[in-house]
Amino acid sequence: MKRMITPFVTILFALVACQAQMPDAGGTNPPEDYEEIEFEGGEEYAFLESIRLVTSEGTVYGVVDEETNTVIFRHLPMGTAIRSSIIELVDGAALLTPLDRYNGNWPEEVKIVIEKDGAMSSYRLKLADYVGADDEFYLNDPEWSLEWSEEFNTDDIDWSVWEYCPRQDAEWANKMVPREDLVFQKDGNLEVWAKVADSGNFPYVTGGIWGEGLKSFDLGRIDVRMKKDFAQSFWPAVWMMPDANIGWPDGGEIDIMEHLNYDPIVYQTVHSYYTENVSKNDPIDHSTTIVDTREYHIYSVEVFEDRLVYYVDNKPQLVYQRDDTKEGQYPFRDYDFYMILSAQLGGNWPGEATGKDLPAAMYVDFVRYYAPVAK
Repeated sequence: MKRMITPFVTILFALVACQAQMPDAGGTNPPEDYEEIEFEGGEEYAFLESIRLVTSEGTVYGVVDEETNTVIFRHLPMGTAIRSSIIELVDGAALLTPLDRYNGNWPEEVKIVIEKDGAMSSYRLKLADYVGADDEFYLNDPEWSLEWSEEFNTDDIDWSVWEYCPRQDAEWANKMVPREDLVFQKDGNLEVWAKVADSGNFPYVTGGIWGEGLKSFDLGRIDVRMKKDFAQSFWPAVWMMPDANIGWPDGGEIDIMEHLNYDPIVYQTVHSYYTENVSKNDPIDHSTTIVDTREYHIYSVEVFEDRLVYYVDNKPQLVYQRDDTKEGQYPFRDYDFYMILSAQLGGNWPGEATGKDLPAAMYVDFVRYYAPVAK
């Protein structure tokens, strides 16, 4: 099965560049307590040209912002994912901070010091999508390794792994509009909105993003922490589709969380050729769980070679077992799947939209992908 590597695995390295003239520094040795010193300076002391990180997924390239002296990465969840670093400096500069000491255990924030011709520059490197083992919601399970995380902690959506959901004829997408006020990041959440339209030919508009063709996931576990507003016919969903040229439902669909209107339950559902054309009950293809969706909860799915397992707050709700005697019953090992985060409104299932209690949104705290640990 293929595995897609995102070219810019993310982290935000907030680099605060500064300098100071160090008498008798000799161009090689900083003072013993240099980690406690903030060196002053300006753009002319930007001694860092580039930085790359070697991870279990491949080489991650950072993008240097010359105006703010920042290097942007994202989605690196833990130091254990970083095996080594490759840094390029301007001619004559030397790195005084041994970064190899962080390999295999890269912390949330690192300060490095660079020297050139007796002048010092300091940079602070910070992981925006950092998730440490002490994180309250980290899945501390030896069978899983956190390989990728989207924490929505930066100012803007990472368009290298997401794009707006396009408007389509399907009920879930027939009100989609690619607008910044419908999908944006704020206070550590992705907010995805449904609203009454203020103009145009359609009475309502909704937002959504997906990773089709940009970021997809192999066998493993997805955790999504989120909450949502209540509104009439509001139908937000967290779900996955195959990143392949195959029609629905033959390639499968993994619905991690769907909620309707003011219901006291959430739905987690399996879709395939078999469930849509043969049987939804042999085996059972869905679960319903009592949840107050106005509060944060974690919705999860584990995708194995032989089964899907759905969770709410790490409590199993449904096990959907592969049965090779049933045609088209289990396509989930055949393709990588991408995420969809959509604020749907109206349709046969939730009922037609009336505008009651709009605008309404879902608030996604994070999306985390865990890979199975090889045994």
